[in-house]
Amino acid sequence: MPAHRLPEAFLHELLERELGPILLESLTDPGVVEILVNPDRMIWEDRFGKGLVCLSEQADPLALESLTSTIASLRETTFTDTNPELSTFLDVSGIGRCRFTAARPPIVEGIAVSIRKHEAGHVYRLDPDFRDKGFISHAHTGILKTAINDRNNIIVCGGPGAGKTALANAILLEIADPTTRILLLEDVPELHCPGLHTVSLRKAPTHDLEALLRLTVRFRPSRICLGELRGNETLTLLSAWNTDTRGGIATLHANSSRSALDRLELFVRLASNSVAEVARTLIGQAVHLIVAVHRGQQGPHVAELLRVEGYDSQAGDYRLAYE
Repeated sequence: MPAHRLPEAFLHELLERELGPILLESLTDPGVVEILVNPDRMIWEDRFGKGLVCLSEQADPLALESLTSTIASLRETTFTDTNPELSTFLDVSGIGRCRFTAARPPIVEGIAVSIRKHEAGHVYRLDPDFRDKGFISHAHTGILKTAINDRNNIIVCGGPGAGKTALANAILLEIADPTTRILLLEDVPELHCPGLHTVSLRKAPTHDLEALLRLTVRFRPSRICLGELRGNETLTLLSAWNTDTRGGIATLHANSSRSALDRLELFVRLASNSVAEVARTLIGQAVHLIVAVHRGQQGPHVAELLRVEGYDSQAGDYRLAYE
């Protein structure tokens, strides 16, 4: 039976026995977003509003070996030197939905584990959570809320672990109209939308994100939100955003709002074999706001908001305004 379908009580007992009470207590803490165990056995927790904190207790290597082997067995796979990667989702009582990722030698020196929580209860709001903790200014909060209400298409960009998903979920919480039909498309399920009219589609061996997007437009979406843009699906999403499905959200790996435009252009040109001007015209029409998130010592920080007001073919560049 797959691990994500196991009884919650069994998984809780498994974690309690093989991870130990201190680590389990950290996982059940609602303020903890992610637990990391490094090959040197040091345990780190990522706390919302505080960043990474190293715990005093080290992980037991035998317990980690037992835990990862058990989860691999439950997933009907192996976790050995010939298959040194393990990735799955767990639904655990008292913790919620977690993404469990592990690696072992020879690709690392010792067993490394990441347990990232995705329970809806851990979704934080723009106001008060982000604003009161200083992760976003009062002015930027107002601009984002206006953009959401005006059905602007928003790209949230940042580096790995910068807080893109946390901010995207906070934006989704602001879509208050219960009649709005929201379609979420993801490689792995990380986005949460409390709307009553929400359909979540996930990548499968038979359907990549581009195929899911083609299917999505037949499900009468009001807003299309995509977990992370990585390639050809960018062209399909931007084309859909140029229709009546305005007000979408997508995340993208990029270090700044301007570099996000460059990556979008790269993806569109690779998918369509188009020249730069055609790609930029599409982006200028489909993307309205880019939010750049940086990871500070205390947590995610909205560094800049870039408004895209179209593409000027005579100037050969976007019409941009930093907020």
